[in-house]
Amino acid sequence: MDPERHVSEPPPPEHGDSVVDVDVFTRWGSGPLLLFTFGCLILYEVCIAILWNRDAQLGAWGLALAPVFGVLLPVAFVIRLARIPVREQLWLYGLSTPQLVGVLMAALGAVPVCYAAGALNASWSPPDPEYFELFQALAPTDFVTALGGFFAVVVCVPLGEEILFRFLLLGVLARHVHALAAVVATGVLFAAAHAAPFILLPIGVLGIILGLLTVWSRTLTAAWIGHAVFNLFGYVELCITGDAQTAALEEFVLRPVVLVLGTVLLVGGLAVLRAQALAGAQGEGLLHARTGADDRDPTKHSETGPDDP
Repeated sequence: MDPERHVSEPPPPEHGDSVVDVDVFTRWGSGPLLLFTFGCLILYEVCIAILWNRDAQLGAWGLALAPVFGVLLPVAFVIRLARIPVREQLWLYGLSTPQLVGVLMAALGAVPVCYAAGALNASWSPPDPEYFELFQALAPTDFVTALGGFFAVVVCVPLGEEILFRFLLLGVLARHVHALAAVVATGVLFAAAHAAPFILLPIGVLGIILGLLTVWSRTLTAAWIGHAVFNLFGYVELCITGDAQTAALEEFVLRPVVLVLGTVLLVGGLAVLRAQALAGAQGEGLLHARTGADDRDPTKHSETGPDDP
């Protein structure tokens, strides 16, 4: 492989067409790529356990550092070994104005929809008080802790988790199944990785929405923004109330009119991104070009082989 090749110039895939085109990781087989992905996930969880606890005394800054050491540095190291730009390798392309509008609509709409899923989930799996105690530590006491919480909840954690689930895991799964099936699978695994039964449903729904943002915007930037916006609502509520167990935001977004409006925003935002994808707006470096009708539809299954979505 030519280490100087730009990511917008796709190298030939190893096994037919793939939903993703990643200069470094398409050269890896699915087995090694899965091992690397789950290795990063384990390292991320270990970093959280070490850096984000009472003994570490790092507070929110510990949570901000966990994805840096557990995900960003290992992935960036592998990419830089190939001497290619990290940002472009990670699909962190800019969004067109229609795409940005669609992403923001979907992200805002996801809030009441996911909270509704959470209320349903809580009816058969009550929340764990220890879980709230952990997040209570994110409540800011001054500007420094508020800044640390913002970087952790809104910037670092969303980026790290999107690289893990919508870049690495979605990429390898989409080699073997339809892109939408890979989106659902990564959503389920995203929920399972949070290891909290009472939030499995809302986190799973959020994961599926973020996967659709990735596939239909053809850039990881969309999922990062969507994830950040979703987390921002919860963090702002925590900053205002100082109570991780407050239900103020939940009570507001579960009002029928807000829930309906959120659903409309979510569907409308995804429809905008879908229309942009079908029109072929912005996609070099993520989805391989196809011939005929398929080259405009990143989620349509091709007949070229099992690796094509």
